[in-house]
Amino acid sequence: MICRTHNTGLPLEICNHCLVKDTAICACLEEKALNDLRKFGSNKLLNAGEVLFEEGEERKYVYSLRTGVLRLVRLLPDGRRHIMGFLQPGDFVCLLDVEDDYYTMTVESVVPSALCCYSRDVLEKMAAQYPPMRAWLLEKTRELLRYARHSQLVLSRLTPLEKIAGFLVGFARRSQLNGSAADPLCLPMNRSDIADHLGLTVETVSRMFSRLKAQGVIRLIATNLIEIVDYDALCTLAAADENFAVAG
Repeated sequence: MICRTHNTGLPLEICNHCLVKDTAICACLEEKALNDLRKFGSNKLLNAGEVLFEEGEERKYVYSLRTGVLRLVRLLPDGRRHIMGFLQPGDFVCLLDVEDDYYTMTVESVVPSALCCYSRDVLEKMAAQYPPMRAWLLEKTRELLRYARHSQLVLSRLTPLEKIAGFLVGFARRSQLNGSAADPLCLPMNRSDIADHLGLTVETVSRMFSRLKAQGVIRLIATNLIEIVDYDALCTLAAADENFAVAG
């Protein structure tokens, strides 16, 4: 099912109770600009597995993720799925498509998710009117480009263990940046999603998690909940510097 309903205006209670208002795009705005942004926004709710938009569709809207996790998907010419990355609360959806008239990937919800939706044209006009918003969007674009470079580094690593370690370090650090708990670390995506992101098989992903557990680096509290027991060892395996993070 593809979500397509857009109701005008964000209810004030949504903004007041937003858990990422200090890290999302609204954090950079003063009261007047914030009211304008809310007036032109709308609330978007997705069920798990629901499609927000598909690759190739006209890029009419942009989104800010409040809760949940999204996966960024591209289909390869041979029909295989590649997950470009995952977005977490506080992230801005399709920010790197700013110069494109069409979405360059499909975005799906991993778990039930809530987003703020804005018209592309309205947001571009507001960014021109409010320099802090323009600066925020520019900095977020730089962050995503840094994350993309590190993600390529992870994918180029020779061993599956390094890939998994890099993924865990990156997801944990991005959770911290967005104000979410990083230990224990919640991984709402399944092993198949992680495999399609890192270019591994599901069986290999499971073996690498088991190996990290056996080495005392992590503890598997539940299927999607991980305690990082030895963070330094995990960073060493990932060869992670202080700016390391893997995103969408």
